Amino acid sequence: VSVAVEAILAQFSSSRTLVQKALSGDSSVNPTLGRLLLQCLCPALRGLLCDGLKPHQSDLITGRRPNSPWGLVLASTKPGVTYMI
Repeated sequence: VSVAVEAILAQFSSSRTLVQKALSGDSSVNPTLGRLLLQCLCPALRGLLCDGLKPHQSDLITGRRPNSPWGLVLASTKPGVTYMI
């Protein structure tokens, strides 16, 4: 993940103004950034989320339900009351 993040940050390092940085983040203007995100960062994040993820989760109603990295993301971003400590 850190290698992908460093490569992505390097894409923005040559930009001096906020407008240049915004344009650098547009994958239609900077296709290299889109490639880095899709081919480097996304697979690295998926690998990180899959590491140690059990193949199934026990469910009271449906029995065993398959786990996936996307299911983990959805479960961790459910809206609700958040308490800050």
